[in-house]
Amino acid sequence: MESYLPNTDDPLFSIILLVFMGLLITLGTYMWDLHKKRLNSDSLLGFLNKFESQECVIDTKTLPYDHSMLQPLSILAKSHEMSGEYHKAISLYIYLAKSVSDHKHKYALMEHLGDTYTKAGLLERARGVYVDILSSNPRNIAVLYSLGDLYQMLHKYNEAKETTIPLKILGEDTSRFEAFLNFETLQSNRKIEQMQKIENLLELLRENEELYRLVFSQLLVLDSTKAWAIFDSTKVSEIIDILWFRDESQLDMQTVNSHDILKSIYYAKGYLSIAPTKRSGHFALDMIVSAKQNGNDSGILNFSYVCDECKHNFASYFKRCPNCKSVYSVKVEEQIGKKQSKKNHSLL
Repeated sequence: MESYLPNTDDPLFSIILLVFMGLLITLGTYMWDLHKKRLNSDSLLGFLNKFESQECVIDTKTLPYDHSMLQPLSILAKSHEMSGEYHKAISLYIYLAKSVSDHKHKYALMEHLGDTYTKAGLLERARGVYVDILSSNPRNIAVLYSLGDLYQMLHKYNEAKETTIPLKILGEDTSRFEAFLNFETLQSNRKIEQMQKIENLLELLRENEELYRLVFSQLLVLDSTKAWAIFDSTKVSEIIDILWFRDESQLDMQTVNSHDILKSIYYAKGYLSIAPTKRSGHFALDMIVSAKQNGNDSGILNFSYVCDECKHNFASYFKRCPNCKSVYSVKVEEQIGKKQSKKNHSLL
């Protein structure tokens, strides 16, 4: 009886075998992908369940989820987050992350959840969320940055530096963040000798001039002579608040008398009796100096701090913007103020 199958020596048999093997491999790959997605989903749900009893105020057993609820509940969660009601935002993010089936939306909600935990000060929980996201999606640049920021807040600088490795592989420029981490690592190191720390700080400054304010302020604590030695009149706008609040006993008068800008600052403060002959180039400071020369001694400098990136205003200086987490972005702005008269309200 003649067989319908080609002979094994027939080239057609080899073609059929290759097609069959290709289909088998494709089917196996597809089934494995489904299995992997199911495992990731189960792992994610298990991770979220750890927080359900403590954070979720929505009864997920009685409130059925519908896809149309995603956008309004996401907006509501964001509004709670923006208003500081973090526990309510966390409840909604957990409910939505457990309910949505689309992995893109799920990981976006998880990212919001991690950010909200960070704002609420629950840093270890935030770390757990970010690590869980990266275990399934290691190329998520935003989460890598958030995890690096989180490790920096936890003073785990080595772990923070490790997050820059995948970021650089993904084409991100992390040089500013790495320089900042190097400064933070050195500043927090209590085992290093003072003179060695000073030398290392000066070396960091030579490598990155954006660290000028941070290095100058740290040197004032360690050795004020070294700080005044690196004083740069072209960078006064970065440290004018630090200079203004220095006590007269903490000044290096030789450095002060060598720079007109310092003469203006400390004449306005009342530390010098002789008025400067040149204007400083800082409008508010020059107005106070002019007023003092004309008998009005009530002017002072007030300071505010503005982030160059997100334009948020702050009452005090931050090494990193609390809002957008940018480094070296918070700048000093000076305004004319008026001295407050000191009154004794004691009942004695």
